[in-house]
Amino acid sequence: MRLIRLDDEPSTVGADVRTSLTVWGAGRGVFGGVGVFGCQPPGCPRPLDAVLVLPRGVIVVVGVDLSDPALTVDAPVHTPWTVDGWPLVRTEGDVNPALEAMQAATALAKTLHDREAEPLPVSTIVAVGPYADRITQPTQDLNRGVRVLCPTTRTMLSAVRELATYEDTCRAEPAARVLRILGAGSQRLGMATLVDEGFPDVASGLASSETTRLKKVPDEDAERSAQRGSSRSTTDRAVAGTPQDALTRRRTITLGFVALLVCLAAVLVLMLGTPN
Repeated sequence: MRLIRLDDEPSTVGADVRTSLTVWGAGRGVFGGVGVFGCQPPGCPRPLDAVLVLPRGVIVVVGVDLSDPALTVDAPVHTPWTVDGWPLVRTEGDVNPALEAMQAATALAKTLHDREAEPLPVSTIVAVGPYADRITQPTQDLNRGVRVLCPTTRTMLSAVRELATYEDTCRAEPAARVLRILGAGSQRLGMATLVDEGFPDVASGLASSETTRLKKVPDEDAERSAQRGSSRSTTDRAVAGTPQDALTRRRTITLGFVALLVCLAAVLVLMLGTPN
């Protein structure tokens, strides 16, 4: 994954998100895509810690800083959070950070739609810091494409694999357009870089689709020659016969010759034994 940092992340845990994605390295070795940090897309109500532009989806990442590390965090979307059994208290923002994150994702999806960008689904990751040992979410929130997690290389990779599952792969040129909408167009990521990050090149895709396999046409003269050769070979085999047939013929000739000699001997004996 290629990382672009436009500004400081609005939350402290945003730095942990960036660190966890840096471990993936550039290219498609782990997952691919482009991560834009510290951006505020047009129409978005607040700055975002990150937007991940992936070949099969877009993910909005919003950071939430807890006052202290927590053992358990209950993180529903539509009701207040609880931390270690106590209601979440924040100096700014709503007591439900997941709702804020979903609003940001909805605003980004609307902006991409209004600007006729690639219709990639937009999902949400809420990164909780500095630490949470166990985070629980209702099943219906998971099905909506929302993941609340403490950002590590493993948890981020697992969430991205679950969320970026669009049936079509975004090509390099539409991906560049999404990056321009996010304000990352000045970074000038070339088409070759985007292809390395898993966004196919439209030119190579067209070349592949237009290539057809021609059926081999047999050479008629060669085919007729092969047929004649096959016929001669069959005739020769029929005339020559098998080695067993030759042995049978030799035995028959020998027996006939012996029988002829016996007959001549019998005639000679009769002639000598007859008185004059």
